[in-house]
Amino acid sequence: MVDKIANKNAREYINRCEDFTGSNTFGQREVNQYIVYSYSTHFPMYVYDYTTQEWYENSDKYSRTTSKHQSQCRPRFEIAREFNTKDLIKLIDKGSLAEWVKWKAVA
Repeated sequence: MVDKIANKNAREYINRCEDFTGSNTFGQREVNQYIVYSYSTHFPMYVYDYTTQEWYENSDKYSRTTSKHQSQCRPRFEIAREFNTKDLIKLIDKGSLAEWVKWKAVA
């Protein structure tokens, strides 16, 4: 069961990479990643890659509310790299930074 929480408490779940549902935010673990979204899967805010053990951040701005979500959900750990929305979605699709780098080199 996924916990329903207030966004102000989301960071606690995110720092532990635990699934949660907030107010128009949610975090979920995939095979090699933990992903935090605002509203839907079209706007990932943060991705933790278990392979590299690093956090990645969406550098794009979407709306005032999403900016608030980004602030509330920012992990307490150092962000290793920023991606735009398109590349962050592709990183999620590829499943790891290593696979994204391979794809980017060919693309």
